Amino acid sequence: MVVLAVVLFCTLKPQAPSNRNLPVSGEVVSETGAKVRVMVADTARKRELGLSFFDSLPPGQGMVFLFDRPGKNGFWMKDMSFPLDIVWLRRLDDPAAQTRYRVIHTEEAVSLGSYPASFGPDAYSDLVLEVGSVEQSVNVEAIGAEVQSSTSEIGAVVARE
Repeated sequence: MVVLAVVLFCTLKPQAPSNRNLPVSGEVVSETGAKVRVMVADTARKRELGLSFFDSLPPGQGMVFLFDRPGKNGFWMKDMSFPLDIVWLRRLDDPAAQTRYRVIHTEEAVSLGSYPASFGPDAYSDLVLEVGSVEQSVNVEAIGAEVQSSTSEIGAVVARE
């Protein structure tokens, strides 16, 4: 009995913290109609982990980072296995456009070896989208382009499908 317990204890490996179990629970749609299905990082811990420890992402899938308030949100490539395209978005001022955002900054093909460098705009963003780099067949939107998100307010959980 004691031997069995020791063997089981020795074979268990600690798992790195990860967001890999987050459900795909929302969608971001560009003004050209391109859609990205997203996992939502809406807590400090989920935002810190981001896509770390993922091996890859399916085409057309990404992660959206929601913040409690607009800020100058920097991102890094800690513990990443693939390059990313990162898109910073600012909510439109129009109260009728609660889920519409304007692209204010992009970083394309951010490399794995760039850590500990941090990337981001010198402007406030409300939401950040990460997708696998160009080979994932999701084009980074041009600065100034508009996108639609299924989120209703900053810090809210993206509407479930």
